[in-house]
Amino acid sequence: MKKEGNKIGKTIIIAWLVLATGYVAINEYFRLNNFVYASGFSAGQESAVSELIKLSGQCEPIPVFMNDQQVELINVACLQQQAAPTQGEMNEANITGPNGEPINNPELAQ
Repeated sequence: MKKEGNKIGKTIIIAWLVLATGYVAINEYFRLNNFVYASGFSAGQESAVSELIKLSGQCEPIPVFMNDQQVELINVACLQQQAAPTQGEMNEANITGPNGEPINNPELAQ
């Protein structure tokens, strides 16, 4: 009877060790898998943003795709540079004739 009880005890301990080891191994596998996924995602995100910043300095539209959607991005600083009128353009734009029509030649406005 003593040998039979000893055998059952050993079997329970071995089963518990196998289950505990399996649980720890599965837990570590998923933890490592999540770490690798998060690292890859972060690296890809950093690479994409870095490339967008580099391309935005060229002041040309940058096409961006996702599935079947597409947008074109452009640096706002480039738009502000293109839209900013020179002093000469500002003076010419404010000159109007007697009937309110703009006059492009400043000598005619006087």
